[in-house]
Amino acid sequence: MGRLTHVRRLIYETLLADRQRQWTVHGLTSAIPQVNECIVRDNLNLLLAEAIVHQVPHQRALTVALTERGEQTLIAALARAGTEPPARARTTG
Repeated sequence: MGRLTHVRRLIYETLLADRQRQWTVHGLTSAIPQVNECIVRDNLNLLLAEAIVHQVPHQRALTVALTERGEQTLIAALARAGTEPPARARTTG
């Protein structure tokens, strides 16, 4: 997965903060305004290639969701870097 840069840490933390969410490039860029869209797209393509996320079918814009393996991989990457992953979002119902 490469070195955990500041930008990757922000992306990983954002993906893990809402683990059930389907993310578009625009949505992720909106959630992390300090990271530009090209960098978000490049990182999502890397995560797709490594099966950390999967592409959500039948969407016009690139839309991804975390895989179970991907969730564990990102948590481990943050832990190795000494960063606590965000708590799992609570669901109601």
